[in-house]
Amino acid sequence: MWCIVRTSAGGWGSAKDELYGEQGILDQPRREAANAHIREYLKFYLSLSHPPLYAVLLSGRWGVGKTYHAKRIIGDLLEEASLTVPTGLFGRRNTKNRKRYVLVSLYGLQSPQEIDDAMVASLYPWTTDDGIRIAAGVGKAVLRYANIDLPQIKSSDLINRLSADVFIFDDLERCAMKATDSLGYINQLVERDGCKVVILANESELDSDPEYRKGKEKVVGKTLTVQSDFEPAFSAFLDSTHDNEARQFLREQRCEVQTIYMQSELDNLRILQQTVWDFARVYSAIASDYRSNSDAMKHLIRLFFALSFEYKVGNISNDDLRERSKRALSGGSASDKPAPFVAAARKYIGLYFHDTILSDEVAFDIVVRGVVDPARIAQSLDDSSFFASQNEPAWRTLWHSTERSDDDVKAASKTLLEEFSHRKYRITGEVLHVFGQILWLADAEIIDWDRARAVAECKSYVDDLERKGELESPRSAPFDDIRYGSFSGLGFAQENTSDFKQIWAYLAQRREASAVARLPERAQQLIELMCSDQEAFARQIAQHRDGPAEFANVPVFASCDPTVFSDRIVGLTPYALRAALMALSMRYDMGTLSRHLSAERHWAENLEKELLSTAKRLPPITRDRINTNVRWTLSKRLAEVREFEKQQELV
Repeated sequence: MWCIVRTSAGGWGSAKDELYGEQGILDQPRREAANAHIREYLKFYLSLSHPPLYAVLLSGRWGVGKTYHAKRIIGDLLEEASLTVPTGLFGRRNTKNRKRYVLVSLYGLQSPQEIDDAMVASLYPWTTDDGIRIAAGVGKAVLRYANIDLPQIKSSDLINRLSADVFIFDDLERCAMKATDSLGYINQLVERDGCKVVILANESELDSDPEYRKGKEKVVGKTLTVQSDFEPAFSAFLDSTHDNEARQFLREQRCEVQTIYMQSELDNLRILQQTVWDFARVYSAIASDYRSNSDAMKHLIRLFFALSFEYKVGNISNDDLRERSKRALSGGSASDKPAPFVAAARKYIGLYFHDTILSDEVAFDIVVRGVVDPARIAQSLDDSSFFASQNEPAWRTLWHSTERSDDDVKAASKTLLEEFSHRKYRITGEVLHVFGQILWLADAEIIDWDRARAVAECKSYVDDLERKGELESPRSAPFDDIRYGSFSGLGFAQENTSDFKQIWAYLAQRREASAVARLPERAQQLIELMCSDQEAFARQIAQHRDGPAEFANVPVFASCDPTVFSDRIVGLTPYALRAALMALSMRYDMGTLSRHLSAERHWAENLEKELLSTAKRLPPITRDRINTNVRWTLSKRLAEVREFEKQQELV
């Protein structure tokens, strides 16, 4: 079966059922049920043998598929009309009798002239071709050279209103002209030229305009409401999915997707289309070993589509996605309005938004940032309850206790206590997970501790790590590793309880104290790094494009002897000396010595003095090299700070 479709340039063409999918036009009655009233009325409207002298308005909100349905329904009806025309010699159809429509978008058009131009582009798609425009320009130039001048041709002169059976005007509400002017243009086609016209608009955005209502009364004779029609749209979206395996899987899961779509109450085919294509990217990144687990993939598709729908319409925010596992479980809200995941859970019956088949970080990257990382997706799947291995950490098994057998939970509880007693965990995020599970085990009476003892034991754990020098520095971990109350894609158990907050605050306090106590040691390490690798030294002490440096905002040199530092710099090769001083210059750029590195200012001033004093005792060439480098790096930054402070005093 063949149907009339509009080409990308705005004209018309013939293509094999590209909008229907595999079933085609023969299956149309079942698929067109949602908009059967539109098809029925347009069939009557297009069949009129006399000018109707009115336009038909198809109204629907953004994303419902107005353009899609108009092209499909009108294309079908015109194709059916074309098939009734007698065929010519050898059974071939005369192309002169073929029916066609022209679609014109009014989006952003500001004048009748611009509508004329858009009409020409739709009626004659070849006029938009650069090669033809250039050739036409060359032809005119040749004629002018021969003293032959052609009259100026306007777009309106090229418009043949009899060359199309139907004119479709899209995006009426986005036209930049006044409603009376745009409708007046259309009315000329309807009343003066007797054309059949279909208008597409989101009428809810126009109803408040009295000029629109007045113009509509004169031009529009019938208004029909378009509803989203899942079946044909979904088939079309699958046809445009490039990955064959992803397409086949989505086709097999059609019922699951349709259920989620209906539960979402979106009525928005554009968002459905975007989500189908986004999921196809994700599925393409998943290895076959994971795909073979049908239960896991069913959970994945349900969670992904629901998250995508809710995010794209603004029901859940970036922060909600970052803290999904925690917020979906807690359900808390600071207002009378239901928390986002609580509201969502009421729509998607049987779907759990804390499902960790996609970790919080991976889901955020895909849905918000559009990043599909096969390795991170694989890790997320491995960590989920569907693919958990025997090597899974005990705290993670306990986190998923509602999804695991009693035997697995008991074994993990025993293992966790043993690991706790041996202080196995040292990564801050894992330590906090363990502490949360210890509190939960105490509550569940799986261990013979009350909460007070559990808190004391966790603090003792922190003390032991600090005594051994094994507490993570607060500057060494990634910026957001535990910032949002989660680690490794999972929120901390018991996070909202006062006991957990007390333990977390104690851990943060001891981490900071331990880091401060180690600053002299770290300063010596940085000096050694400066002498061996100036580039690495710069990456440690100054901000750079790759992310925050560990010591960029820490006055690590305040406890260091400036004389020792000066001696080590002076002993470097000329290139290394300049690189080291440039690193310090970058460190003190943007007035950091008057802000978070103010505790290091006295040291920097003494270092400047030591370097200049040392230079006086050295040979002329060396002395000049040191003085020049100090003047354009360290001295320059200190002078900027002094000037800034002087200006502040004047203010």
